[in-house]
Amino acid sequence: ERIKNMPKKKLSPTPQKVTLGTALRLLNKFPDHKEVITKGIDLNWSKARILNAVKLRRLENQLPAPIKLGKAGAKDSLLFEARILNACCQDPQKTLERVYGKEIRDRVCNTPNIGVKEFLLESARRTGETSFTGHSDVGRLMNYLGRYNKAHVGTDRLSNSTGFSSFDMPNLFARITKITMDEAWLIGGFFAKEMCYKTSQSDFKKTLRFRPSGGEAWEGLDQDGKIKHTSFGDETSYETSLDTKAQMLMINRTIAKNDDFGAIKELLKLMAEGSKMVPDIKLVRRMWQANGAFFSAYAADTVTGGVGSGNDISGGTATLNETSLALAYDLASERNVSKGDINWIDQIGDNWTIVVATAALERTAWDLVNQKEFVSNTASDTKQVRDNYWYKRFAVKRYANLANKTITASAKRDAWFLWPSDPQYAPFAINWLDGVEQPTIETVDAPVDMLGFGVRGYIDVEINDRESQTIVRARPTT
Repeated sequence: ERIKNMPKKKLSPTPQKVTLGTALRLLNKFPDHKEVITKGIDLNWSKARILNAVKLRRLENQLPAPIKLGKAGAKDSLLFEARILNACCQDPQKTLERVYGKEIRDRVCNTPNIGVKEFLLESARRTGETSFTGHSDVGRLMNYLGRYNKAHVGTDRLSNSTGFSSFDMPNLFARITKITMDEAWLIGGFFAKEMCYKTSQSDFKKTLRFRPSGGEAWEGLDQDGKIKHTSFGDETSYETSLDTKAQMLMINRTIAKNDDFGAIKELLKLMAEGSKMVPDIKLVRRMWQANGAFFSAYAADTVTGGVGSGNDISGGTATLNETSLALAYDLASERNVSKGDINWIDQIGDNWTIVVATAALERTAWDLVNQKEFVSNTASDTKQVRDNYWYKRFAVKRYANLANKTITASAKRDAWFLWPSDPQYAPFAINWLDGVEQPTIETVDAPVDMLGFGVRGYIDVEINDRESQTIVRARPTT
């Protein structure tokens, strides 16, 4: 029907587009490739481009058919995958047992490590191709595997009549990448995930949420016996949003030629570490944001002698010691919130954490909250002993990235924060897309000028300001 509706003359003076007669001749000459030709006509391809597409399809159709796996073949495939994972992961013993069980773990750990060339040759063998040997050209081998996966696995085929292959090298490597990524996230968490309030949303639109200090205490009915209405304004709400960060890892001819899985392991490790750093980098920038709507400079109350206002202490007053800790604690716990006679801060109690950046400051904080008594030698052979008010009152946590000036130039080594230990009252929220807290891993095609394949990972996460009343920042150096 599309051929019938084509004009007998060219659509434009440009000679590339095929005429009705050319289209009919191509269909008669290549009856087995009608879908390729008709798609080319729909897209206004030139005759040369249509012929190239037909040649590529004929080449792909000559490739070996996918191998059908039985139970033994399926187990052999698991062993092959486990050998690759053994060469890539950071803790093979635990990870192999967790993913495949003890039997496969023991077999793999007693087998020589696999190399990149063996990986590629074995991949080709599993497609049914036996012409490649240990002396095969790596470029030709990778080119073949790329064509094979496009023919039998790739999503860019016009027709999937050949079905899916029982072996898919790029997706195999994507699974390996995903497992190593999971391993990295299981081995050690990160500050943002541990200390921030978790939220989730299904799209990238800004979403309205309510601060823990929002709302009012429940009250009795009014004089008419009706329930009083409560309104939630800007001062009781905050917005969450999302951001996408991604990275791509390409396995090219150079890596394959060097036959070094160690390089791939190192790249995967850096990729995993990079993904874990994304939320923390975002959090550090939030913690060091300039004074404004969230952080405000501390101002002493010279009129009534109260604790004062603000949540950002700076200058000499901010140096971590008993006096500055008392000031920060007062600022965090004595705010009056419009909730009738109830102060919601009381629910936090002493459940606070002193967050510091350096080991030296960590020791100072530890001494403040873990020494049962302070002893000062103020005179010769004289000791003064007294109980420590702060003993076991707060936790101490070191967050080294707070001093990382490559993240933000505002970072300070001598600064510290007072932060609720319970994420329910956290000053910042960590927001994930659909609740997915780990990167998504996918395969990608290599660029046209590169032999190889690759994987990419992306994560949808954002750190949002949430509750300014549950954080105090102290900056001796501004």
